[in-house]
Amino acid sequence: MRRKGFTLIELLVVIAIIAMLMSILMPALARVREMAQRVVCGTNQSGLGKAMAVYAGNDDSGRFPCAGGRSSVWGPVAAWDDPDKIAAFDLDPGPGAASISSSLYLLVKGDYTTAKQFVCKSDPDTDGAFGYGDPYAVWDFGAGPSPFCSYAYHMTYDDGTGFRFRLSAASNPGLAVTADRNPYLLGTVLTADPEQNSFAHQEDGQNVLYVDGHVSWEKRADCGLNEDNIYTWADNEDTPQIGTPPVLHSSAPYNKRDDSLLVNE
Repeated sequence: MRRKGFTLIELLVVIAIIAMLMSILMPALARVREMAQRVVCGTNQSGLGKAMAVYAGNDDSGRFPCAGGRSSVWGPVAAWDDPDKIAAFDLDPGPGAASISSSLYLLVKGDYTTAKQFVCKSDPDTDGAFGYGDPYAVWDFGAGPSPFCSYAYHMTYDDGTGFRFRLSAASNPGLAVTADRNPYLLGTVLTADPEQNSFAHQEDGQNVLYVDGHVSWEKRADCGLNEDNIYTWADNEDTPQIGTPPVLHSSAPYNKRDDSLLVNE
């Protein structure tokens, strides 16, 4: 009697075909997954735009969130979990310091949105949503906020010359408010380039939230007003699309109301 079955050669051919199909399909599946995460990221920022609009409507100044005091500078929060605002931002006797993420955290603290809204799954530097026993009792996304906040925010602190500009719903609608994390603040990219995108989406581009509330997928970083590079700062008006890479807790936008600089911890 002859036994029916596959020969070794036939099995090897089937395995080779399966391997070939997998090599073709896996990149396509990964691309579909990234596209889905890109859409979720844009939806996150759209939600942040709505939360900021509500925050501004409830704020006496009508402006978007800004943590710390009136004269605070950009820097680490002194005691993020201290219930007292003065102690948390070290406002007495000095001007104190506030992180960019602590400004965004005001949206969580005020119950305008949740910490999950700040997580982009495509961002390799974000571990997950911030979890704390009482999210309303703290002032930032933890002592090290970076792993819990995927987005860069408009630089709202003093630029060193006394100029400080907070965005509001009445600001130029084309100004950028938030975007995927600034690539220059990771310390791996040193030269400014208008084609240098965020690392969150395979460097293909970034989702950007604008003052008027719409979110747009931008393939280049020079998508601000007058081709302003949203990730760099400029000390003149000649090359706004290039600018200079920012320095953590130091750089600020050029002394103009139409210059964007989106930074993060």
